[in-house]
Amino acid sequence: MAVLGTALAACAAWLMLPRFLTLIERAGFVRSNFRGQPVPVAAGAGLALVYGAALMFLLTVELVRLRQASAAAEFRLLWALLLASLGMSLVGLIDDVFGDRSATGLKGHFSRLREGVLTTGALKAFFGGVTGVAAAVLVSPRPVDVVLNILLIPLSANAFNLLDLRPGRAGKAFFLLATALWAATPSAPVWPYVAPLLAITAVYLPYDLRARAMLGDAGSNLLGGVAGVAAAAALPALGRAALLSLLAALHVYAERASLSELIERVTPLRWLDQWGRG
Repeated sequence: MAVLGTALAACAAWLMLPRFLTLIERAGFVRSNFRGQPVPVAAGAGLALVYGAALMFLLTVELVRLRQASAAAEFRLLWALLLASLGMSLVGLIDDVFGDRSATGLKGHFSRLREGVLTTGALKAFFGGVTGVAAAVLVSPRPVDVVLNILLIPLSANAFNLLDLRPGRAGKAFFLLATALWAATPSAPVWPYVAPLLAITAVYLPYDLRARAMLGDAGSNLLGGVAGVAAAAALPALGRAALLSLLAALHVYAERASLSELIERVTPLRWLDQWGRG
């Protein structure tokens, strides 16, 4: 059934995404990218809609097929992915639409908040944190797991936001992280439910690489939130702690220096970052 859901998600993305981008352009929601080219922004909202529909389809099928207690774990996993994907994408979309970019980084947003000014970045941090708590509780079998996962899921979502400064970068990072996690934990039950988003992202990625669309925070938060839930559900405690440490280090570095400049300096990262761009 997961294979059918993945195939349907890919077909839906192939049919809908070009029309969704046209809708964005008709609305005039276009922003200059890092090269100064006008590009439809917040295309990630389209990915969230298709993936959310795929998860609802799988949730309905599981509900009919397995019923009550025997499917409790599957239901909790699907609900966690649904909450993380739609919740993180929604708050990202708010940042795409209303964000004024007057503050940057978590430190900048919280400094403005201490001055009595609510920025969309601070709103995203708070709502993303609440969404992360809900998803973490759903996927954590023990209370001790909740503590790690509450931090892991929001930090993962924001890490993809930090990466999404060049065409295709967030999508490639999602494929790399999901593939690495899948290879490390192939029997984890989460992967059939992550597969539809991998298929949707594969359909979308050429638009991003050719600078015909921007994921926006609506998309980067979606990818990072789902990656965080997948890691929380699949990895043992030691693996989650290691990934959490890596994400924390990434955030600390991003507060002090440019991730794009770091990627440009490291040859393998630069090659991977530039691969496929039109």
